[in-house]
Amino acid sequence: MTPSAFRQLAAKVGLTRYPVLSAASSTNRGGTVASANVSQVLMPANAARAGIVFQNNSPWPIGLNLIGGIAACGSGSVSAPGAGIGSLFIPPGRTFTSDPLAVSASQITVACQRGTAAFGCTEYTSASGQAFAKTAIGRSSTITYGGVSQALFAANTSRKGFIFQNLSKFPMFVQEVVSGALTGSSRKVLPYEIIGAQKFGTSTSAFSVICRGAGNGFTALEY
Repeated sequence: MTPSAFRQLAAKVGLTRYPVLSAASSTNRGGTVASANVSQVLMPANAARAGIVFQNNSPWPIGLNLIGGIAACGSGSVSAPGAGIGSLFIPPGRTFTSDPLAVSASQITVACQRGTAAFGCTEYTSASGQAFAKTAIGRSSTITYGGVSQALFAANTSRKGFIFQNLSKFPMFVQEVVSGALTGSSRKVLPYEIIGAQKFGTSTSAFSVICRGAGNGFTALEY
C-alpha cells in the first residue's frame, strides 16, 4: 500500500492525525495463516515502526496480537482474553489501521481458526529510523458486573495513547472518568469496533468501561 493509499484509508476510517509517511519505507507483510489455531509471527519488533494497515481477506475472523504474545483467534463469535490477551479480533473483510497515537513497537503475531486464511498487511517504518513506536501494556479483561462502571485505565501522565476493542455482542461505553453511571464523555463502542485515544485526544485521565452483560470481554492496550 502506498503512502497516498494509506492517507485515503486513514481518512475513510476517521483518522485525523497520522505519521507523515511520504518519505517512510513500506514492507509488504501480507500472506496466509500457515496452520489453524497456531499463532505465527507477522512482523518482528520494530522501534521505528510508523504504522500498519491489516486487512482480513478471508471468510473467517483473524486474531492480531500487537504486544508480541499469542494471537487469540477466538471461539464462535467471541474472542476471549487469557492466552491471547492483547489480541484484536478482525472480522472477515475488515481493515485495521493503527492509531497514530498508539503504534506498537513489539513483535506482532496473527492467528486464525482455519489454515490458509489470507490477509493483506503493510508495515510502515520511519524514514529516519527514529524510535516512533511505543511498547504497549495489556489491560484486556472482562466485564465484572453488568451495567456497572469499572476501571479501564488508571490516570497516567505518561500515557501516549491506547486501543480498545469490544469483543462482546453488546455495546460497551468507554468514558474519561471512573463513575457509576454514563456521563457526557462516554463513547459508545459497538460489537467488535476498535477505537483509539484520538477519540478523546491525548488524555492522561482515568478511564472506565460499562456494558450491560457480565463476563463480556474486551481488548485494551495502553501506550
